[in-house]
Amino acid sequence: MRALHTTLAALFVLAPALAQEPDPSQWPARDAHEGLTVSCDPYPDAERSKAKFGKKHPAAVGILPIEVAFRNDTDFPMLVDLDSVRLLLQPPGSEKQQLDWMTVEDVLEMILYKQGPSLNRPRTPLPLPRSKGNRSKEYLELESRIRPMALEMTLIPPKKTVRGFLFFRMGRQMEQVENAKLYIPDVKFMHNKQPLFFFEVDLSKAVK
Repeated sequence: MRALHTTLAALFVLAPALAQEPDPSQWPARDAHEGLTVSCDPYPDAERSKAKFGKKHPAAVGILPIEVAFRNDTDFPMLVDLDSVRLLLQPPGSEKQQLDWMTVEDVLEMILYKQGPSLNRPRTPLPLPRSKGNRSKEYLELESRIRPMALEMTLIPPKKTVRGFLFFRMGRQMEQVENAKLYIPDVKFMHNKQPLFFFEVDLSKAVK
């Protein structure tokens, strides 16, 4: 599970600020049960992506940003295994595809250098450390915009909302967001490790 120990303290500091944002539990694309609401807001439109991320943005290079929000209405903290999250694509008449989400590093390299992970190459759970001394000013500036918006938190405090973006390499399939679902199979209560039933958010509800 990604960065659990490093995010625990930070989450309790950041969560109140996040909770002041507009309530995403009312977004059209959502799934809710057992006290947790998972809501999604995809950004397939280039102009909207540009407005959110700046002139150099994910949608311009075939990367789909999806803002994901977890609203925990219970009295207990929950844990989400982000590494298990997949984007499910099933265009009419085609076989189902499962896409891993991209790390921030891969998103930055794809935007700046048109280099990114293969659609079929598994993503390593933890990216290898990269020397900041080798990064350009352009890279660092873009990172400073995108990384704070990325979803990298695994703990959902009680009565709080955690939100951020996951990124998926869609290439020329961006219009297939109408046939996509975000699949979150591994959520559990922190205190007793009791798992919740899986979540599957139909993104077509957000783009129609």
